[in-house]
Amino acid sequence: MISRLDILAYVLFGLAVILAIIVFGVNKWKVNNEVAIYAISLGIAVIPEGLVAVVRIYKNKLNA
Repeated sequence: MISRLDILAYVLFGLAVILAIIVFGVNKWKVNNEVAIYAISLGIAVIPEGLVAVVRIYKNKLNA
């Protein structure tokens, strides 16, 4: 059974991939170090650091 949080994780992953493709496309697929670092950091920025902690607390409350 897929929960709403699992769906959220898949959506965030898809958004990160789409944003990386957009960054590479804007640069006409000429990937150098600067563009690669920008695309990777943009993908990482999609998922905030606190999301993992919030999800764990939420799941623990549901199981309690």
